[in-house]
Amino acid sequence: MTSCFFNSGIFDTGVKADHPHFRKIKERTNWTHERTLNDGLGHGTFVAGVVASQDGECPGFAPDAEIHTFRVFTNDQVSSVTQASPFHEYSNTTQLPPDH
Repeated sequence: MTSCFFNSGIFDTGVKADHPHFRKIKERTNWTHERTLNDGLGHGTFVAGVVASQDGECPGFAPDAEIHTFRVFTNDQVSSVTQASPFHEYSNTTQLPPDH
């Protein structure tokens, strides 16, 4: 999909900001009680890689996608309804650029 552009929302444990396979991380938000944006488990970074890795040896399905990552799971793999409520409000009112 290198000729197409689209936004990708990753709802997981975050994405490592300085990972060499990503150049289009446009937004990183944290919706947990932990005071970090970093992915302490690596799971969210892995998921983002499946979608948008720009590694030549192992590209993602859409390497040109812009990544908007929402850290909704803690390093203990926990997410709660009280954390999700403000997130849903944010995601419903935030306008991401349209895909084209």
